[in-house]
Amino acid sequence: MGNTDIAIVEGVMGLYDGRDGKSDVGSTAEMAKLLSAPVLLVLDCWALARSAAAIIHGYTTFDPALKFAGVVFNKVLTCPTKSFTCVCLFFTKLGHFLSLFQAVYYSGVM
Repeated sequence: MGNTDIAIVEGVMGLYDGRDGKSDVGSTAEMAKLLSAPVLLVLDCWALARSAAAIIHGYTTFDPALKFAGVVFNKVLTCPTKSFTCVCLFFTKLGHFLSLFQAVYYSGVM
């Protein structure tokens, strides 16, 4: 990546979807590992609360070789829903993913 401060690499399909269902060949996960790039998971949270924690847990533990930088909650419309989702993550021991979300939310971006 040369002498850059940041590079954004967008994947295709799902994080673990690749050439076949047997391996990570051709997947975004494979590319992230080859580049030693952390993954920023974007999660569609429409109609989710505690289930978001289960999904995040699944993604982050499926392949221990992947490094996750954080999670962006997409399609979270109301402040109470945002707060409820954050509380669910905190109490399911995934609270370390909240710092990025809070930085984006409290800066007025969301």
